[in-house]
Order: sequence, then structure tokens, then C-alpha cells
Amino acid sequence: MLHLAIAVGLVLGLAVGLAAAATGNEWLMAIAQGSAPFGTVFINAIRMVVIPLIVTIIFTSVASLGDPRKLGRIGGLTLVFYWITLIPCIIIGVAAMKLGLQFSSDIAMPAADTAKIPPLTGIVEFLT
Repeated sequence: MLHLAIAVGLVLGLAVGLAAAATGNEWLMAIAQGSAPFGTVFINAIRMVVIPLIVTIIFTSVASLGDPRKLGRIGGLTLVFYWITLIPCIIIGVAAMKLGLQFSSDIAMPAADTAKIPPLTGIVEFLT
């Protein structure tokens, strides 16, 4: 039942957001802006669950192996796979940035005394 409620909420949020953007109706814009923190909290909650879930899966998988020699073999293969995929990713990223930065304009850094101090956040922003 929870998955159905989440799906309905996602579809309603999408519909209200699209209708507010398409029509510019003040009432729909107020609903879209007022419900935005709920979506942010939902996404943050999902992010907060993912890392402990992955760590738990890794620990239970290692514990269920039983034989420590299997762990060494699997761990070694994992490290080899990690480095085989990591090195090309680093090379591609550095090459893309080197190519992309050739087309960018120079940026003048503002003086430190002209920097604006941002206003304090409200309670909704603090909670999300």
C-alpha cells in the first residue's frame, strides 16, 4: 500500500508542477512551492538509507562467505576491477576538462570585501 501512496504522490506532484509551470496560475505555484520541502525531505531520506544499506549488504555478504580464502580472492578481484575501471575514468575526466576549459572564458575573482553574506535560513530550510 505504501508503494501505491508514493506513486500517487509522485504523479500528483508531477502534475501540479507541470500545470503550475504551463499556466503560471498563482494558486498552483503556491501549492508547488509549498510542497517542495516534502520532496526534498523524501529524497534526503532515501539518500540517508542507501549508504547504511550498502554497508550492511557488504558486511553480511562477507560474513556469509565462511572461508577467509574466498574473501581474499573476491577482494582481490574487486580491487583489480576497481582499478581497471577507475584509471580510464580518471583519464576521460581529465581529458574532457582539459578540452572543455579551452572554450571557457576567464573569470575575474571578486574582492573578498565585496562578498555578500547570505541571509539566515528559515526553519523549513533548516529541517530539510
